[in-house]
Amino acid sequence: MTRVASGALTEIPLSAGSTGIRDRLALGVEHILGGVDHLLFVAGMILLVRGWRRLVATITAFTVAHSITLGMTVLDVVRVPGPPVEAFIALSIVYLAFEILRRDDATAGSARPWTMAFAFGLMHGFGFAGALLDTGLAGRDVPMTLLLFNLGIELGQIAFAAACGVVLWTAYRLLDTPARRARLDRAAASASAPSPASGSSSGSPDSGGEGSAIRRAPGGNAVRPGRRAAVAAGPWPAGW
Repeated sequence: MTRVASGALTEIPLSAGSTGIRDRLALGVEHILGGVDHLLFVAGMILLVRGWRRLVATITAFTVAHSITLGMTVLDVVRVPGPPVEAFIALSIVYLAFEILRRDDATAGSARPWTMAFAFGLMHGFGFAGALLDTGLAGRDVPMTLLLFNLGIELGQIAFAAACGVVLWTAYRLLDTPARRARLDRAAASASAPSPASGSSSGSPDSGGEGSAIRRAPGGNAVRPGRRAAVAAGPWPAGW
């Protein structure tokens, strides 16, 4: 599911200077950008998580987790066979897709996405380690090679996440038409309308009817719930 840069790292020691450093950084970037499984998981986190702070926390948890297992495997503290790792990584993508489709705020994937990202990141780290070990490692260069490879992974991950953000932001701007905003407003008004059994007047400001569909912001400007929800969601389409 992933590919590795050609050539063993033992043939390009760190003593080669910038060539050895560049080769190890490039290996990490190539591995993350050439691994569809890892990219799908990162893209899934971007689609699932709402809000910049929550997204940063989720990606950070994923980074910390896979860095832990990557280091432990390369330093020969723990070893896990490759086939179960690949199977579990595939399972993590399926689970993430299920969370995106269900979008239930009560589940850990939606309410606390960083815990899910950390748990699955541990297994993704074993996958990263397998790619690095397959290239061959010189004993004295292992710590620095591990650091540079992991840094390359993070650079590739940041580049991919930024590209996804640009694409989603552009798509949101193209889809954010007056007609779409009107549909969101109508849906929000319908959701806040009282049930017939409540007996509340639909025109009362305190009721859940049309009168409550428009709120007053601190500055006195009217803000519809649907629009407020779309803004609070950040750059992602409110219906996603």
